[in-house]
Amino acid sequence: DLHLSIRRQRQMCIRDSARRGSIYYKLGDVQRATINWNLALRLDPEYTDVRNILKALSENKMKSANY
Repeated sequence: DLHLSIRRQRQMCIRDSARRGSIYYKLGDVQRATINWNLALRLDPEYTDVRNILKALSENKMKSANY
């Protein structure tokens, strides 16, 4: 079914973007990690795990800026 195929492709794209974000983060490239996580979140605004990662990253940046 075409609709099922499109849905699966979208889910794979979301998952792959989130996974790339995590890989870039582990490699120390926070900018590319953030770009990929935001892409995943744009494709799936309900992606709680990615939303929480971005929130924690933002909170850590604000804490660092206050020191």
